[in-house]
Amino acid sequence: MPYVPKWDLFAYVCSSEASADELIGAATAMPNSKGVLLVLRHDDGIAKRIGSAYLNMMVRFNDRMNKYKKRNMEMMMFLYVDPEIGRNANAIKLDNKKFILFSDSKTMLNGFAKANRIRKLQAVKVIPEFESDYSMQ
Repeated sequence: MPYVPKWDLFAYVCSSEASADELIGAATAMPNSKGVLLVLRHDDGIAKRIGSAYLNMMVRFNDRMNKYKKRNMEMMMFLYVDPEIGRNANAIKLDNKKFILFSDSKTMLNGFAKANRIRKLQAVKVIPEFESDYSMQ
């Protein structure tokens, strides 16, 4: 029987009074859990890439083929098509006035948003793009 991950995903275009460095630091300091929470640079194709990256990450963890121990890092690897994202993560620049906040836990997302003075501006529909270049073998 094929593996199908749960698909209760939440993403918003956001802004915050906190600096980009504070947001990234708070997201990276989150304890390792089965949940995923990402603060991402906003760009035009991000919604389709989030869905594909999440699906790839969940399948790889299910099959025990993951490169990183943290689901966040595994997903970032697919989002930015960079197998060395662990070393290159600081190269991704974030604008605290317009960024994407993503999670597969509404509780985690809302708690992080409240703690970091984040305003949700617009919901983002997250769907996988099956015909894309974002899968990594």
